[in-house]
Formats: sequence, C-alpha cells, structure tokens
Amino acid sequence: MAEVIYSLNGKYFKDYDIFISSSDGLFDGLKPKKQNTYDWAEYSGTASDITQKKRFEPRKFTLVGFVKGSDWKKMMDNFWTVFGDLNKPGRQRLLIKPFDVETLVYDVTNEETIDVKKTFKNGECYAIFTVKLVEQKPIKKILYIDKANLQLSFNTPKWVEVNIDGNIGIYKNSVVINQNIPNRILSPYDNGGRNLAKNSKDLLDQNSYWVRDFDLSENLVVGKEYTVTVNTNTVSQNPNAYFEIGDSSGRITYLNKISSTRFEITFTAPRSTNKIILFREPNDNSFYQFLSLKIEKGNKSTGWTPAPEDQHFIVIAGEIDEITNLTTNAEVLWEKL
Repeated sequence: MAEVIYSLNGKYFKDYDIFISSSDGLFDGLKPKKQNTYDWAEYSGTASDITQKKRFEPRKFTLVGFVKGSDWKKMMDNFWTVFGDLNKPGRQRLLIKPFDVETLVYDVTNEETIDVKKTFKNGECYAIFTVKLVEQKPIKKILYIDKANLQLSFNTPKWVEVNIDGNIGIYKNSVVINQNIPNRILSPYDNGGRNLAKNSKDLLDQNSYWVRDFDLSENLVVGKEYTVTVNTNTVSQNPNAYFEIGDSSGRITYLNKISSTRFEITFTAPRSTNKIILFREPNDNSFYQFLSLKIEKGNKSTGWTPAPEDQHFIVIAGEIDEITNLTTNAEVLWEKL
C-alpha cells in the first residue's frame, strides 16, 4: 500500500514507531523579504524598485504526529533517537517520499522547543508531538544519483551551498566537483521491495565464471525467504547458461531462467552472510553482459531498484536561477523546490 515515508538523517520514522499526521506549511508559498520602498508625502501610496529581484524568508513548517512504545522509556527512546538529531550542530536532512512521487529533500533546524504530550492507550504508552522546523536555504535545486561517483560542474556569480547527503560545501565562480560518495547509513525499514544488495547495477562485459561480489545492507537470516533476480543486457552466446549465488562457504542457490535475459529464484537462506558472490555457469568462456542484481525479502520479485544506501541526494541552495553551464552525471530530480 502506498504511504508517505519520512526519515531524518537516515532514520526511518516507522522503525521507531513515529507517525506523522500533518506537515503544516510544508507546501505553502514562501514569504517574500521586504523590498526597498519609498514613501513621498506628496504622493499617495508608496513606490518600490521594480527592478529589484524578489528574495524570500526561510521556509517554516510543522510536523505533527504521535510516537508509541511498550512503556514510557521505550516511547521516549524512540522519539529522541530520531528527533534528538535536531540538537546537533548544523542542519539535519529530512527526506519525505509522498506515495510514489519523487523524494522531497529539506535540510532543517529547529528554533523552538519540541512539544511532547504523553498519554496512554490499551496498555501502551503514546505521546502526541509538535516539531517546528526551519529550512534556512529554501530556494534549491535537487539532484539524485545512485552511483558511487558524483561529477558536477557549473558557474555561479554568487555563493551557493552544495549539500551532498548532509555534507555541505560553499562554492562560487567556476565549480568542479568529482567526488566518491560513501553509502548512506540507514535504519532497516522496508515497505516492500527493498534491494539488500549494494552497488547492484553495473554494465559488465563478461565471459568468466566469476561475475562479481556484492555487499548486503544486512545479514541474510537463516530460514527466511528471499528472492534474487539477475538481469543481463544481451542474450548469452550459450543459451543454456544460468547464474548462481554463493558466499565464501560455497553455493547458496542457483537461479531459474525466466527469459533470455532474466534469471530468478526464491530461496531459503541456509546460513547468515552479508556478502554474496554471483557466478555464471557453465564456465565455457561464452560472452554475456551483466546488468543488475536484486535481493529482496519474501517470495515476490519486483523490478530492479537501487539499495537505499546507494541513493544520494544533492542539494544546490542559493540563487540557483543565476547558475549557468551545469553539467552532471546525476539526474535533476527537482529543478526548483
């Protein structure tokens, strides 16, 4: 079922039994800053500089929701594990994915006391809370990439901030960024179809038995069901070729051939491991072209998606309308948000 997914600094709210009922002001228009105005006694009204570009105040919005726990301590631990990050120096990254819309990115602080009101219901402890947030740099362009290397260049006559997964740099004039980005650190929330394999899409021309190995975001759990899917970009020269996955202790499972370019199997994990190796059988030197791999919980296969740890959000904040000659290997997720 579609839902709105919230996280703060990689901590998914639902992992901590935190639920948002409203986000007042999030989509309101920004308040313009005061412009230069002139008031002459001999004229009615006022005059302003019509050539002056409009600037805006910070964006302010409020999250209202509730948190629950088996007792008072658990409830408060849940709440402050997430919202305690607002007491850290600097800005904290709030991600909101509304249903199947592109992710919304806000780098926020709080400037008022967080209001938490405790209550009880059905033997559990609940609290209703109000968190007032401020986005100091509300004019921004958002980029997205699910690769480890970011290439970004542009020209800007004014200082802008480039925030890569919460790490801020300040730039002006000719800007060139070529940077390897580490995997994001996230809590384990899974709303269905989360890919456990990191860096799982890589177009590789191959004719060897060993394809490559993959780190997993969490250990396979013995006795639990998983589904693994491998896609190739071309039909193998050997029509009888297939794939299998294993680890340092040996084979875990082979994959069934679903089509000439798709291989899939649901398996029960025989042992715990956080690294798998993809092999291609038989070892006959015939050509194939690996494209992607996905491991997900359960017995249903969904289309390839990157592991959330591989998803990186880059915010360029400031006078973005004055940026020119922008080139990047990232996708422009929001031209202006």
